[in-house]
Amino acid sequence: MTIEAIKKLVKSKGEYETDLDILMGLVEKYGELRILEITTIFGISKEKAEEWGKILEGHGLLKIYYPAIGEPRLRRIR
Repeated sequence: MTIEAIKKLVKSKGEYETDLDILMGLVEKYGELRILEITTIFGISKEKAEEWGKILEGHGLLKIYYPAIGEPRLRRIR
């Protein structure tokens, strides 16, 4: 699925669904998302995307992976 298609899904979120719920669902579905993809999908800053990741990681819902080269990624916990 393209980022544009994902952005359309995000805009049609349910009444009781938050952006963090949607982000978790995307990470669960795709296994991982790069911070740049998150900023593009939700229209937020890199700092905000990392903050969301830290919140979800703090609750044990996913892991933030910092590769030696490249940008951070949010990964599903297996």
